[in-house]
Amino acid sequence: MMNDPGVIGIGCFAKPETLSRVLKKMVEAYILGNFEGHAESPVEKSRSSDLIRLLKAIIEGVAGNHQTVGTGIIDSLTGKKITGFFLAMEKEGLNLSVFTREGRLTSKKISANLDALTRIRKKRLN
Repeated sequence: MMNDPGVIGIGCFAKPETLSRVLKKMVEAYILGNFEGHAESPVEKSRSSDLIRLLKAIIEGVAGNHQTVGTGIIDSLTGKKITGFFLAMEKEGLNLSVFTREGRLTSKKISANLDALTRIRKKRLN
């Protein structure tokens, strides 16, 4: 018999400005507060570069968590068309997968563990 674990992941596939907005809201809902690692531009709508900055802040900038792994992930996203993301819970931790497209048939998934966000959430819950 299988128990229903509830929602264990959620994703979004859209244009960069929508991806930025949805990802930021999802991260803020997860950490139970404002995400201060990314400031939105008040005048300009988000574009691909803004989405890259948000992803960089989430992956390597949260709580001063600058890792070479995070830098490599961001470097691999630069210049590619980001088509979507998926946030998933795995063993009480949050994982992020980012989907890119290069040309018509070439797609790629890049994943990162977001332990820093999990620590922020646990700290705010206690």
